[in-house]
Amino acid sequence: MQGESDAEHSQESADAYLTNLNRLMDLFRAAMRKNDLPVIIGKINDSQMYDDGAPTQPYISTVHLAQETFTKTDPCAGYVKDIESYNFLPDAWHYDTDGFIKMGQAFARVALELELHCK
Repeated sequence: MQGESDAEHSQESADAYLTNLNRLMDLFRAAMRKNDLPVIIGKINDSQMYDDGAPTQPYISTVHLAQETFTKTDPCAGYVKDIESYNFLPDAWHYDTDGFIKMGQAFARVALELELHCK
Protein backbone atom coordinates (compact mmCIF):
# COMPACT_ATOMS: atom_id res chain seq x y z
CA MET A 1 0.00 0.00 0.00
CA GLN A 2 2.16 2.82 -1.28
CA GLY A 3 2.21 5.24 -4.14
CA GLU A 4 0.15 8.15 -2.84
CA SER A 5 3.09 10.57 -3.01
CA ASP A 6 3.87 9.45 -6.56
CA ALA A 7 0.22 10.01 -7.51
CA GLU A 8 0.17 13.42 -5.85
CA HIS A 9 3.53 14.99 -6.73
CA SER A 10 3.81 15.09 -10.53
CA GLN A 11 3.20 13.21 -13.74
CA GLU A 12 6.95 12.52 -13.88
CA SER A 13 6.94 10.83 -10.48
CA ALA A 14 3.85 8.82 -11.42
CA ASP A 15 5.49 7.82 -14.72
CA ALA A 16 8.58 6.60 -12.81
CA TYR A 17 6.50 4.52 -10.39
CA LEU A 18 6.64 1.27 -12.37
CA THR A 19 10.40 1.44 -12.89
CA ASN A 20 10.93 2.25 -9.22
CA LEU A 21 8.57 -0.53 -8.11
CA ASN A 22 10.38 -3.08 -10.28
CA ARG A 23 13.74 -1.97 -8.90
CA LEU A 24 12.51 -2.08 -5.29
CA MET A 25 11.11 -5.59 -5.67
CA ASP A 26 14.32 -6.73 -7.40
CA LEU A 27 16.30 -5.41 -4.44
CA PHE A 28 14.01 -7.09 -1.90
CA ARG A 29 14.24 -10.38 -3.74
CA ALA A 30 18.02 -10.11 -4.06
CA ALA A 31 18.38 -9.30 -0.36
CA MET A 32 16.26 -12.34 0.53
CA ARG A 33 17.99 -14.44 -2.15
CA LYS A 34 14.58 -15.51 -3.36
CA ASN A 35 13.74 -14.57 -6.95
CA ASP A 36 10.18 -15.80 -6.54
CA LEU A 37 9.46 -13.92 -3.32
CA PRO A 38 5.71 -13.20 -3.40
CA VAL A 39 4.71 -9.54 -3.62
CA ILE A 40 1.24 -8.21 -2.92
CA ILE A 41 0.39 -4.71 -4.12
CA GLY A 42 -2.55 -2.84 -2.61
CA LYS A 43 -4.33 -0.41 -4.90
CA ILE A 44 -4.08 3.09 -3.49
CA ASN A 45 -7.22 5.13 -2.98
CA ASP A 46 -7.67 8.88 -3.35
CA SER A 47 -9.94 9.64 -0.43
CA GLN A 48 -9.44 13.40 -0.29
CA MET A 49 -10.13 16.48 -2.30
CA TYR A 50 -8.64 19.92 -1.93
CA ASP A 51 -10.95 22.74 -0.85
CA ASP A 52 -11.42 23.72 -4.51
CA GLY A 53 -12.63 20.18 -5.36
CA ALA A 54 -9.42 19.08 -7.09
CA PRO A 55 -8.16 15.59 -6.25
CA THR A 56 -5.17 15.31 -3.93
CA GLN A 57 -3.71 12.65 -6.22
CA PRO A 58 -4.22 13.89 -9.79
CA TYR A 59 -1.87 11.25 -11.26
CA ILE A 60 -3.46 8.28 -9.52
CA SER A 61 -4.57 6.60 -12.76
CA THR A 62 -0.92 6.37 -13.86
CA VAL A 63 0.04 4.75 -10.56
CA HIS A 64 -2.94 2.37 -10.74
CA LEU A 65 -1.89 1.30 -14.23
CA ALA A 66 1.68 0.72 -13.03
CA GLN A 67 0.47 -1.35 -10.07
CA GLU A 68 -1.72 -3.45 -12.32
CA THR A 69 1.03 -3.82 -14.94
CA PHE A 70 3.51 -4.99 -12.32
CA THR A 71 1.16 -7.63 -10.96
CA LYS A 72 0.13 -8.85 -14.42
CA THR A 73 3.73 -9.24 -15.60
CA ASP A 74 5.23 -10.74 -12.43
CA PRO A 75 4.09 -14.34 -11.85
CA CYS A 76 4.72 -14.01 -8.10
CA ALA A 77 2.79 -10.78 -7.61
CA GLY A 78 -0.82 -10.23 -6.68
CA TYR A 79 -3.06 -7.18 -6.60
CA VAL A 80 -5.60 -6.18 -3.95
CA LYS A 81 -7.77 -3.79 -5.91
CA ASP A 82 -11.32 -3.93 -4.55
CA ILE A 83 -10.73 -1.27 -1.90
CA GLU A 84 -13.59 1.11 -2.57
CA SER A 85 -15.71 -0.25 0.31
CA TYR A 86 -13.01 0.31 2.95
CA ASN A 87 -13.88 3.10 5.37
CA PHE A 88 -11.50 5.87 6.40
CA LEU A 89 -10.72 7.61 9.64
CA PRO A 90 -11.61 11.31 9.87
CA ASP A 91 -8.12 12.19 8.57
CA ALA A 92 -9.25 10.67 5.22
CA TRP A 93 -5.80 9.11 4.66
CA HIS A 94 -5.91 6.05 6.90
CA TYR A 95 -8.44 3.23 7.02
CA ASP A 96 -10.55 2.65 10.09
CA THR A 97 -10.47 -0.65 11.99
CA ASP A 98 -13.05 -2.30 9.75
CA GLY A 99 -11.16 -1.11 6.66
CA PHE A 100 -7.90 -2.58 7.94
CA ILE A 101 -9.61 -5.88 8.74
CA LYS A 102 -11.11 -6.05 5.22
CA MET A 103 -7.74 -5.16 3.72
CA GLY A 104 -5.97 -7.81 5.79
CA GLN A 105 -8.45 -10.44 4.68
CA ALA A 106 -8.01 -9.43 1.04
CA PHE A 107 -4.21 -9.57 1.35
CA ALA A 108 -4.46 -13.00 2.99
CA ARG A 109 -6.59 -14.34 0.13
CA VAL A 110 -4.04 -13.12 -2.42
CA ALA A 111 -1.18 -14.54 -0.32
CA LEU A 112 -2.84 -17.96 -0.33
CA GLU A 113 -3.22 -17.80 -4.12
CA LEU A 114 0.44 -16.84 -4.54
CA GLU A 115 1.54 -19.65 -2.25
CA LEU A 116 0.31 -22.11 -4.88
CA HIS A 117 2.30 -20.46 -7.69
CA CYS A 118 5.52 -19.23 -6.06
CA LYS A 119 7.56 -22.01 -4.57
